[in-house]
Amino acid sequence: MTIEIKPGYDTDKVIVFPSKGNEAFAYHQSKLNIHFALSNEDVNGVTINNSYVRDGDNLIYTHSLSLEDALLSKPIQVRTLDGRNINLSLDETITPQTTHVILGEGMPRKTNSKERGDLSIRFNIKFPLNLAVSNKDAIIDVLK
Repeated sequence: MTIEIKPGYDTDKVIVFPSKGNEAFAYHQSKLNIHFALSNEDVNGVTINNSYVRDGDNLIYTHSLSLEDALLSKPIQVRTLDGRNINLSLDETITPQTTHVILGEGMPRKTNSKERGDLSIRFNIKFPLNLAVSNKDAIIDVLK
């Protein structure tokens, strides 16, 4: 049996094949239900990680960076699900509320697989766990 998996299928998609499921003597053959699940395994050489979340045809990517990199707005590189790298330079201070949207870099649309949803990039800023009192005072002075 051949099953065609179309681009854009989501985890809520179920493909049902009547009379293709389990066979038992003296019972009707059951239906075969195929459910989709997300995996963290390699796909075409790209390790899928938990930084991506799907929202319909759109993808939400959470990029982790240090407080220093956020304050300096250092360029970031995002590895897409199909293995490409997107270089991104933001000309603003990156905060935990910052979201940057890249149009057309999400999942293929269910209605037209040639069109794609959008990719939203959110930021997880890692704060230092230990700061000397003198460093804390210096940061506070600068922020005033």
